[in-house]
Amino acid sequence: MARPLRIEYPGAWYHVMNRGRRGEQVFLEEADYQTFLELLMESVELWNLRIAAYCQTTTISWFKTITAGQKVKYDQERATLRMRATGFW
Repeated sequence: MARPLRIEYPGAWYHVMNRGRRGEQVFLEEADYQTFLELLMESVELWNLRIAAYCQTTTISWFKTITAGQKVKYDQERATLRMRATGFW
């Protein structure tokens, strides 16, 4: 059964989490953390988001985003970040 459609509206808060497969490490060295943050900031500018909180460990990245007053296609924003990060690694 498909999940219900995500409710999207201006000023919405989203909880975003990315994990490694089977608990594998995502970030292997310090440069990996920095690169991910740079890609995240580019997505913030592209999609006009705000980051309320974030956390990175070797196996997970987690952040809370807020759409900055306009309707944002959350799935497009997340796909952009995921594709760019995957292209780097």
